[in-house]
Formats: sequence, structure tokens, C-alpha cells
Amino acid sequence: MIVFYSLIFPGGIFALIVGMMGWWIERKVTAMVQHRVGPPWNQNFYDVFKLFGKESIVPKESASFLYIASPIIAFGSCLTLSVVIGVPVFLGRIFAGDIILVIYLLAITTAAIFLGASASSNVFASVGASRELKMLLADELVFIMIVLVPIIKSGFSFNLSTIFEGTPAIFSISGIIAYLLGLITIQAKLAIQPFDLAEAETELAGGVEIEYSGVLLGIWKLTKGVEFFVLPLLLSVLFFGVPSSLNIMRFVWIAIFYLITLVILIVLKNVNPRVTIKSMLNFFWKTMAPLALVAVVLALLGV
Repeated sequence: MIVFYSLIFPGGIFALIVGMMGWWIERKVTAMVQHRVGPPWNQNFYDVFKLFGKESIVPKESASFLYIASPIIAFGSCLTLSVVIGVPVFLGRIFAGDIILVIYLLAITTAAIFLGASASSNVFASVGASRELKMLLADELVFIMIVLVPIIKSGFSFNLSTIFEGTPAIFSISGIIAYLLGLITIQAKLAIQPFDLAEAETELAGGVEIEYSGVLLGIWKLTKGVEFFVLPLLLSVLFFGVPSSLNIMRFVWIAIFYLITLVILIVLKNVNPRVTIKSMLNFFWKTMAPLALVAVVLALLGV
């Protein structure tokens, strides 16, 4: 069963397909907002298949081991995360670990992006790596406090099934505040506008991915696709929960609130311009962190 969970459902193939379709929805809605037609539904798959058919060029001055290993580590971390979250969400079982493992796996993905960009010995990639690390330092504290709210609402349980199948945290003032803050924090973790600072095509020409090509770049794209599955799903089930019974309504419930969360993220992306790194740090440390702390205190007070 472990192999099935990891390679087929809810990880592996399922996570990749849903994530790539979620990424397509983001690209399609963005195109509609900009009065463009946008890509067909299978464009992301075409892009990845094309990259897997091309040669991966490793820069001569790069730290080749880290350069090659980083996208593989990031992709493996995201796939593991899809299994750890997906098994309790879709199957009502515990596969491995708890909410603390989820936080660590997300941090590993960001660390791999930082190491891969740093190893490429490219000036633009180094700037992108620096920004990626600063974004982690800015949004991680807020993310942890946001996650604390459903943990408190579930009776201080770190068990994923207990958190997901308990009373939805969104039915409280602290839960509403934390969910709204979570939408902004997930944008930062997905590195989409206004927090696409590490890639910033118009400034850094791709930033962290500028030197990658072929199969290695394809793996980065797959990692991005899995993130579009894992992160909106995690936020939606943390605050809207899932029905305790394993039936078709459970899957409909999950799909509805996943799409709602994804669409809100897309709307926020398209109504906000990219911010500077200084503005991003000030925003998370001086605005988001105090508000997240307020949500945690309200949760402790039962509000």
C-alpha cells in the first residue's frame, strides 16, 4: 500500500495531474483577466514533456552535486508532502508523521530552491536565492502561527486526521482571521505575484531557475505543479475540514473548498503588483505576524 500511496494515489500521479490542472486554472484565469485566450488545459504537460526531451546543461562553475540534487530533493519533498496530507484527507488514515512533519517538508522544499540557485554560480540566481531565503524567514513564523489555530481548535492535537475531521476552524473569528492570513502566506510559499520575488522575470530573468534546462528544469516545473495541489489543499482542509464519513460527499466537499481557495489565490495574484523585498519583509513581520498572534490568542480564548 505504501508504494500505491506514494506513486499513484493520493501522491504520485494523482498529485501531479491535479496540481498541473490547478496551475493551468491559475494561468487560464490570469489570461482572462488580461483579455488573453490563455493556454489549453494540457499546456503544462506539453511543457514538461518537451523539457524532458532536452539536454540538461550543468554550468561549468557550478557546484554540480548540489545543482543536480536540489530539484530532485524539492520534488521528493513535495511528493512526500502530498502523501502525508492526502492519505488522511482522502482515505481517512494516518500515513506518517503529523502537522510538524508537514511544516518541515515545506521548509525543505524552500531550502532546496535556495541551494539549487546558490549552486548555479549565476548572479541573477544568487539574488533570487537570497530573496527566497528572506521570504522563508518572513513567512514561516506567520505560517506556523496560522497552523496553530486549527491545532488549538482540535484540542491541541497534532494528529492530521483529528485536525481535518474535527469542527472546522473557519466557524470562529480566530479561524476566519487565520484563513485570510493563510491565503496571503500561501501566495508567498507558491511564489506567485505579488511575492514572485525569487523568479521576477522582468528583474532577474527567472532568478532561481535561470541556469536550469532540460530534465532538471522539468523537475522544477513538476515541483511547482505539485505545490499547486498541496498548498491550497492544506489550507482548505485545515480550516474547512473534511466530513468524517468516507463517501462521495467527502470528495465533493474537498474539491469545492480546494477550488474556492485556489480561485481566491488567483484573484489576489491578479489585483496586486509585485512588491519589493523590503516591503515584503515589513509586511510579514510588522502586519501579518501581529495579526496571526491575535488569531492564536483568540483561539486560546475559545473565540
